[in-house]
Amino acid sequence: MTGVTFDMIDLVTEMDRRGVDNFAGVKFTGLYETRAFPDAMRCAAYKDGKYDILSGREELMIESLAAGIEGFIGSQFNYGGDIYNAIYSETDMTKRNALQLASIELLYVWLENVPSTIDGNKLMVNLAGVPIGPARLPMLPPSDEDVATLKAAVQGWCGQYAAMFDNGVAICNAVGSAVVVE
Repeated sequence: MTGVTFDMIDLVTEMDRRGVDNFAGVKFTGLYETRAFPDAMRCAAYKDGKYDILSGREELMIESLAAGIEGFIGSQFNYGGDIYNAIYSETDMTKRNALQLASIELLYVWLENVPSTIDGNKLMVNLAGVPIGPARLPMLPPSDEDVATLKAAVQGWCGQYAAMFDNGVAICNAVGSAVVVE
């Protein structure tokens, strides 16, 4: 976001060296950079996990877990927490990969169906039945057509992927295309 990059391990070791008592750890958001996962792994391993190392990229949950990250902070949890809990809890790697791919496909549902002038994540949360209010500038409010388009796309995703999740998917229940799990 700022264009400033440096290895977080340098920050972690310096905070430790200085004895900064209220330094708790680092949240990694820019995990798309070449050095990001090695840096995250080094931070997670520093002094046997002394600090909290968090991921801000839900769509990279498996990769983050492999790097030693155990905590996650992200906006997609507001409408897909059950999806990400399933990924986190799954021990079979083949199924875990399939679940993460399904979560990525849901992310692309709103990325590909909501104009860039509208907060697609906020619209997803509202569709999931969590009323978080209208858009704030500079984002624009969605039109009825925008909402209907996204709802139909989410319903399509639900028809294709929801059955993969053993406990169902809350957003599918909210948009009226629930898969009944017995």
